[in-house]
Amino acid sequence: MESHLERAKRLAHALLKHYYPSCQGFSVEPTSLDDMARHGWTIEEKQVEYLVARGNKKKKKKLHTVKAEPTYHTIPKDHIAGFVVKKQYVVDQGYGTEANVNIPHTYLAIMVDDLTKMGRWQSMRQADVHRGDILTYSLGVQAKVQRGPGILIVGNYIEFYQYNNAGPRSLFMSPYAKEHWSLPMDESNIILVNQMFEAVAMTDIAYQDGMVGEGVRKEPSTLL
Repeated sequence: MESHLERAKRLAHALLKHYYPSCQGFSVEPTSLDDMARHGWTIEEKQVEYLVARGNKKKKKKLHTVKAEPTYHTIPKDHIAGFVVKKQYVVDQGYGTEANVNIPHTYLAIMVDDLTKMGRWQSMRQADVHRGDILTYSLGVQAKVQRGPGILIVGNYIEFYQYNNAGPRSLFMSPYAKEHWSLPMDESNIILVNQMFEAVAMTDIAYQDGMVGEGVRKEPSTLL
């Protein structure tokens, strides 16, 4: 019987192949995320607050708000997978010779989870490490991207991020857009998921060496 991870990988591969067409030089390959998730991925949960009465016998006790110790939700390593999208370029090797080189363009990470605790997960602004950060090493170190998008599938949600190597370390990953950057993949969101995926795929990639990787260019419609 096919596991949840295998189904998620099949879906992710099909989506990437669709939105990053081979006719424009793109290819899709599995990739390891062990550099960031060798022991799984830990998600910080919102701290619980409770009231404590403090004072002594002579004075009226006052209520104070106390935060509990942080708690975490862990996604095991065997529930995580990744894909890299590469684009082929013709590179001048000097002396009149050229070579085809496949350069990493973007990455997609998968986290299989039932999301029963998602409502308790800390927000991106409050968490020291966010779930989208699983893509930072792949984009910034392996692909040497300066600025470009990344994609995460967590449970039945798909999330679109923007990586910015020039920003503060805690803000390397940010939502790709103000709205609709995190969407459940159900029938009610098919149009929005398609629009977001197309926008991400069409985004040009800025590399740390100054090179610009061209995003997907939409083919003009053909009237039959």
